[in-house]
Parts: sequence; structure tokens; C-alpha cells
Amino acid sequence: MFAKFRKSVENSFKNNNGDRKISTKSVTAFLMFGAIVVVFALFGLPGRDGSMGSGGGAAATVNSSRISVADLRSEAQQLEQMYAPMFGGNFGGEAQRQYIQSMALENLISKEIVQQVATKEGIYATDAEIRDYITKDIPAFQKEGRFKKDVYVQLLEANRMTPGEFEDKVRKDRVNQRSRHLMEIVTLPLALEFIKSKELKENKINIAFAKVDKEILENTMTVSPANIKTELEKPDFSKKVEEYFKSHKAEFSAEAEVKAQHILIKTDAAKPESEAQALQKIKDLQKRSQSEDFGKLAKEFSEDTGSKVKSGDLGWFGKGRMVPEFEGVAFSQKIGTVSEPVKSSFGYHLIKVTDKKEAKNSEFAEVKEKIAKKILASEKYDSEMKKLEELLAKKDLPGVDMLLKELGANWDQTGFFEYGAESIPKITSQEAAESAFGLTTAQPLLGKIVRDGGQKFVLKLLGTKKEEVTAPLPTVSQMAKERSYDLFNRWVEVQKKAAKIERNQQLSSR
Repeated sequence: MFAKFRKSVENSFKNNNGDRKISTKSVTAFLMFGAIVVVFALFGLPGRDGSMGSGGGAAATVNSSRISVADLRSEAQQLEQMYAPMFGGNFGGEAQRQYIQSMALENLISKEIVQQVATKEGIYATDAEIRDYITKDIPAFQKEGRFKKDVYVQLLEANRMTPGEFEDKVRKDRVNQRSRHLMEIVTLPLALEFIKSKELKENKINIAFAKVDKEILENTMTVSPANIKTELEKPDFSKKVEEYFKSHKAEFSAEAEVKAQHILIKTDAAKPESEAQALQKIKDLQKRSQSEDFGKLAKEFSEDTGSKVKSGDLGWFGKGRMVPEFEGVAFSQKIGTVSEPVKSSFGYHLIKVTDKKEAKNSEFAEVKEKIAKKILASEKYDSEMKKLEELLAKKDLPGVDMLLKELGANWDQTGFFEYGAESIPKITSQEAAESAFGLTTAQPLLGKIVRDGGQKFVLKLLGTKKEEVTAPLPTVSQMAKERSYDLFNRWVEVQKKAAKIERNQQLSSR
């Protein structure tokens, strides 16, 4: 795959060399400076918080090549600096740190894979190039505009790196950037493509659509009581209704359910003293609940963050949804009463049951008319869909409009949108979106129902118009960057699947 990619790149170099100079060094200098020197400038000594160990050990191996924990720590620190503004300037939460660490590890794995495959295919950075880059392009290693070896060595020692390790990191980053740049060259848009992209933004289209989903329309279809009675008198139809009941009994039964509020005070298995503290606190709340509003107490004191914002309300739940200790009390308790303290693996609970539903199994006689209506509506729907298909095939727009009105399926509009839009407003179906672009002013009505899973659409073109684009259009370079970014990431994912990658699972548990 990379060989074909390299060949395309070589052709692109030949075709573009007369028009412009291509300098990988100039493209990557800023990115490399930000990616490497930021560690020295912003973070000081590594391992200051001990969050990822002292630097020893492997965070992962990629085809037997080792990614060190020190490299992972450095990469994670860079990401923290990048994303800190999104989190109010700090990463106090463990979930946030774990996410950043996971992202950092995947970044390093991707870089290692690119390095390995690129080197195999002849894309590399020379020793002279690395030397010139370190001595001339990184201000942190210079003093009064000149490279100073003692500054270079001191900074590396402060970051627990040898020159060899640092130069290897520089080499990997430059190969990675060079591979990305080559991918960008390959994906440069043609002049005609750039013009067409502008035309797609200027030309706009408005689509009318009607949803004809079975479940929605069946519920709105009119089936008269007289029709139901007549059909049930027919042996064949009556048998069909009875068979439906036998095979869908769960549809006409309901399990017992309870609606309740609760207050939870947690215990900590690592702190034995928390048991007595939690029990005393829940007993105090039980006493207060006799004269105070239970919901207000739950909102103020409950340690179940999911329900406390709802005044402790857990909603309706059936058997098997809660832990056994909690469920046993809730289903045996009277409505409106507050339980004694209930111990579970989470801590101590107070439970207040606010409502109950008894289990129910309907008899056939109770639901046969409901089933008959459902079957008749389904049959009517199938018949109407067949009729709609025939009208669409004939491009009979008045007939389609009349039938949709009878079905209660109303036309809606997308509003004008660009031909080049990635998605169509209001239409969630990819199949419908693709079909919509096939409509023309000569043939405004699509001659079929668009089916996409459980969704069904009828489409027609309402109008087109052309508007001058006032917003700045992307340049050729911007289009190439966006396109190459997606292509490069997809290529890396393919290489990941083919590689042997082992991640240090102990890191995720820290």
C-alpha cells in the first residue's frame, strides 16, 4: 500500500516541481518545535507528580519496538497543556487524566507505526538533516543565536534523556510529518475540482419529504368499531387474532413495578469507621423524614449523584433492576412510608415508595378487539403503501398528495441547503439524502419510496437557486490539508490492525 502511495508522491513531485518549491523542513519546523521543546519550556523535571512512574518500563510495544513510560509521560504533558483551557486550566479529575493518557499512548503508537512503515518504504530523515535541525532550528538549544552543546546536554539530562534518545524522537517526528506532507501532496485538488467545489456551495436546493413509517401511521389510521366487529365474525380472521395473542402474550402483560425515592449514605470498605458513621447519619435522616419533606432531604444529603438532583426519585422499576436488599424492601413496603435503614454494597439507604403497579396478565377476551384493530391497521397500511408505490411510479403528484393526506403523513421541508452539504437538514437517512440529489426540475417527484431500515420517505424537489458565496472559500492548500488528514488517519488505522501491538494494561489501572 505504501509503495503505491510513494509512487504517487514521486509523480506529484515531478508534476509540481516546476510550479513551487517543496520544503519538508519548512513545513515541519514549527510543528516539531511545539511538539518537542514545549516539554523543556513548560514542564521542567519529568515525573514531578509521580502519575506515570519514574520513566522506566514500557508503556507499549509495536512490532517489538518499545514505547517507554517516560515518552508517554512527556506526550501526556503536552496534551494537558494543549487541552488545559477546555478544563478550566487544570486536570483535577481522574477520568480526565486517564483520557489524556490514553490519547497520548495512541498518538505514540501511531507515530511508531508510521516510522516503521515509512522507513521500510524509503521515507526517512538523514543524520545530517537531524543534526542541522537540532543545531539550527530549535532556539532552546541556542545561546546568542548559536547552538551550544552544553545547553543541549543539560536540557536532555534534566529531562532524563540521552542525545541518542532525543535524536531518535526527532527522527520519528520528522518522518511522521514528512509522511503527512507527502500525503497532502498526493491529495492536492485539481483546478476543475476547486471550481466545482465553489459551484456546489453556490447552488442550493430545497426538498420536500414525507415520512411514512409503519408504526406511526398504524397508530393514526382509523379502523371503525363496526369494521372490527365484522372482521372478528369471520373464522379465518378470528383465528389470526387468536394466534397473534398466543405468540405475543408478553405484549399484553405487565410485571409488577414500584416507584420510589431514596437517600443513600455511602460506606467505604477501606475505612471501617465509615460504617458506623453512615448508619448514624442515615438514622438521623430517618428521624427528620418524619416531619420534613423526604425529597428535600434527598436533594441535600443523598450521596447518589444520579438521583439526588431529582429529589431522590428513581422512577418506576421492576424486579431485577435493583440490588436484592433494596428491591426486597421496596416491593414489600406500603405506599407513602419511609423504610428502616437498608444496608447494601453501596452503603445505607432510606426508601420511600410513592406508587405501585401490580403484575397483570390480560385475558384474550379483554384484548381481542385491540389486536383486531392492530392487524386491520397493518393490513390497511400495506395496501396503502402498495397504492402509494404505484402512484409514485406513475409520477402522479396530485394522487400522491391526496393519499398522503388520507394517511395523515404531512409534507415537511428541508429549507434551502448547499449541494455540497455533508448532510441534509431534517432528513436523518443516508439513503434518502442520496436519493434527494437525483431529483431534477424536469422530474421533481422521486418515483419510489425510499426505505432505510424502519424509516420510509417520499421525496420531491421544491426548488433550486443560486447564491453568491460571501464567506471565504477554502484554498487549494486548505482542501488538501483536510483531505490528507482524513486519508492519513485512515491509513494509520489500517496499519494498526496489521501490526502487533501490546499495551501495558497496568497503566490504565493507576
